[in-house]
Amino acid sequence: MDALLAKLVEESVELREAAFAQRIEEAADVYEVLMAVSDMMGWDLSDVQGAAARKRASRGAFQEGVWLEQG
Repeated sequence: MDALLAKLVEESVELREAAFAQRIEEAADVYEVLMAVSDMMGWDLSDVQGAAARKRASRGAFQEGVWLEQG
């Protein structure tokens, strides 16, 4: 699991640093690693989507590019 989580960080960094035209490919890599993590945890895509929907309902989403940080 630690190796997959490290790979998720690596792919996320690559997404952040990619040229605009390459971001879809890097986003696909992040997605694939996330799905592998989810599978190892015994979750399927609907489990992850449900958790995201619950968080969105209680805390909002990132569509406007704004988020709150606790400190």
